[in-house]
Amino acid sequence: MITSANLNSLKIESTKRLTKLRGHKDLSKSEAQVLITAVVLIQLTLLCVFIMHTLMIPAEAAKHLNFAMIVLQGKMPYKDVVDMVSPMMLYIDVIPAYIAKFVHIHPIVVYNIFVWILSCISQVLCLGLVLKSQTREKYFLSAVVLANALLQLFFLQEFGQIDHLFLLFTTPYWLSRFMRWNSQKPAQSFAMFAGIGAGIGFSLSFLYSFFFLLIEFCFWIEKRRQEAFTGPEFACCCAIMLLYLGHMIILPEAMASGYLSWILPLTFVDYWLWDERLTFVEKTPDRRDLIYIFAIVSVLAIASSRRSRLVIPAVTFSVLGFGLYLIQGQMFTYQALPMMWGVGFALALVIAFATTYLPDMSKKVKPTIVAPVVLISCLIFLYFQYLPVSKSARLDLTKQNCWGSAPKCDLSNMSEFFESKTKPGDSVLILNDRTRPAYPLILQLGLKPAGAMLDYAPSRIYENYFALDNMAAISKFIYFENLVWEPLSSMIVFKTPKLVLYDQDAMNPLLDKHLLKTTLTNIYPDAVYADWSENIHKHPKFEYLSFRFPAAVHVRKN
Repeated sequence: MITSANLNSLKIESTKRLTKLRGHKDLSKSEAQVLITAVVLIQLTLLCVFIMHTLMIPAEAAKHLNFAMIVLQGKMPYKDVVDMVSPMMLYIDVIPAYIAKFVHIHPIVVYNIFVWILSCISQVLCLGLVLKSQTREKYFLSAVVLANALLQLFFLQEFGQIDHLFLLFTTPYWLSRFMRWNSQKPAQSFAMFAGIGAGIGFSLSFLYSFFFLLIEFCFWIEKRRQEAFTGPEFACCCAIMLLYLGHMIILPEAMASGYLSWILPLTFVDYWLWDERLTFVEKTPDRRDLIYIFAIVSVLAIASSRRSRLVIPAVTFSVLGFGLYLIQGQMFTYQALPMMWGVGFALALVIAFATTYLPDMSKKVKPTIVAPVVLISCLIFLYFQYLPVSKSARLDLTKQNCWGSAPKCDLSNMSEFFESKTKPGDSVLILNDRTRPAYPLILQLGLKPAGAMLDYAPSRIYENYFALDNMAAISKFIYFENLVWEPLSSMIVFKTPKLVLYDQDAMNPLLDKHLLKTTLTNIYPDAVYADWSENIHKHPKFEYLSFRFPAAVHVRKN
């Protein structure tokens, strides 16, 4: 016989099961302490890594930092010195570049500490949004926050790249918007700062602005709630992006013209040709393993999507990141970071779901197990990071007017060649972006970029566009193309950089077209190869294009 007490008991049990199925799992006080401890330990581990690896910086981050340092010397951006990044990226890099001008600390150290501080702010916002929220999915949200911090260790070699900065600025916003769209109001102050950061992050590249629109569109398609657009994070994000667009009006004419009429349109053209560039995957850094991981984790996550409303937004994040990865058409690891962050969030949720089926331990035992595991893992990670440093020779930084020394194991590929041919203060001319290892070396060895260009990608894109529609290419970009090439010959003749680097396969046709090949051969000895060896194991990973393409170098006679 079913009594009212039994009926109530069945209702309670049914509610518990439904709650568990929907992922409504709160976070205990001890679990919250473990989460905070784990994130703090990860951030401290990152700091220790940068103290040990003084000159560690990825290629694109080094190039962008060089861009900012030259601008601070009085050069006009996108006219006197050119890099294919947005003004917003320049403004961010100007901060560590400016600090480095007034302290005797190496610019790479200043840059890494600056990005680490941004990372700490991002983690604090994520923690604050989750711990201050009233949502019943705190346990699963905490797994995402932990994954967000942990992924920085997995992709340590990409720390400071533009896609990493994008994630630091926008992940708190994504968490805040998830709460808002699910009628779980995030803490007002944390949401506001998350929106300000997101406005900066989405402005780092015009591609990221599409990421912003698609995230909001996906949330709206699922929820169809207009009130979510009234949140402070959304308002602050839109306000920052509108201010960024509006500030283009007051930019110096040369800077605005160079970016809006040349760099930005060429960037559109480059992404328009993404499908053609993918045909060269076999010749470029190939990270199909990341795509396989993306596919497997996405399937696992979708299969368990009924457990939490977080799953679909996490998978959507990774799918949008996959789109960014493909459309850039180069298959560099740093370009896959948004995809892998989404994959990391989805995998963290799958693991969190699995832990709910484990035998229920007391709330005191679980933290006492997890915290030491995180600490020991961080110590083991640091040990393996220290091993190459302990065996490495040292580079004296006092010759660059900086304090201390640095392990040579951090130096980029071609470092032995550069060290044997240059000294701090020598100028280096890089003619195309296939010689990516040279960008970190310019900073690491205290060298100086020569000429107006840090990256000759605009000319590469122009030539591809010219092959498709020569009249349109000439009418739109010939002025800027001439602006780049015409001063080069006189600069080489009168200033004569110590080294001139380029990939012959890509650049020889352009050098012949602009009559520079003769100038180079008249002034310099025949080109030598800086990094080519028949022994493939002597080369670094795929990330450096000179792994597949030998870098030709003209060395000035002393």
